[in-house]
Amino acid sequence: MPSEEQAAGLGIPLSAYRAQAPVPVWPENRTAVLVFQLMSTQWRAGMGGYTGLDYGALREIWQRLHIKRRERDQVFFDLRVLEHAALEAIHDSKD
Repeated sequence: MPSEEQAAGLGIPLSAYRAQAPVPVWPENRTAVLVFQLMSTQWRAGMGGYTGLDYGALREIWQRLHIKRRERDQVFFDLRVLEHAALEAIHDSKD
């Protein structure tokens, strides 16, 4: 869950996050999961369906969440892991 400062930076009340059923996430993965959630409207799609995330929106997300430059490489790597797992789930569900 984002901090109150992060939620305010996104213009989303913190109560909106609390309204959803909690899913356990290890502390070291929380930032990547939050970034993945915020990228949910940034999927690229083609004739075969979803192909991946449009990373062009990441700069805005980094700034709004106050993610430090030294943390971005790890968060990006973790985001790619989540993206890959999501794509596998999406494409497996079509079979």
